[in-house]
Amino acid sequence: MNPVVDLDNYRPHIRITLLDGRQDVFPEEMIESVIDGRLAITDIDEWEILMRSILKDWLGRVQR
Repeated sequence: MNPVVDLDNYRPHIRITLLDGRQDVFPEEMIESVIDGRLAITDIDEWEILMRSILKDWLGRVQR
């Protein structure tokens, strides 16, 4: 299990509901770092379920 992190150090943040029903919170800066290529998505814990969850949400929005 990962340690609890004080989110005040990482505001603003994004809450993502994972496919298994858990909710996780990610700092916006971390997501922007992945987009910009400064951080590899594979460096994020549980990146596979995170990406699948984001893609499912994105596809649902595109198909509307």
